[in-house]
Amino acid sequence: MKKIGTILPTAKSIKANRAFSQRERTAKQTAAFNHGLTQYEKRNVHGEERYYKTATLYAVIKRNMEPAWFEVREDGEYRI
Repeated sequence: MKKIGTILPTAKSIKANRAFSQRERTAKQTAAFNHGLTQYEKRNVHGEERYYKTATLYAVIKRNMEPAWFEVREDGEYRI
């Protein structure tokens, strides 16, 4: 009978996750630079890196390394 594996992280999986996270962080920083977002104020909001152009207009780098712009309004945040 085959035993099922553990669902707990192993040292190997933790190391792989950290390496992936670092590669993704570096890629997003490069994408932000390439799209000219580094000229704006960078803030970390709830773990998300945001590039504020104005007090109510900001961009984030999506998984495809393209920026997505959002606007903060009285009734919430909207993708523009």
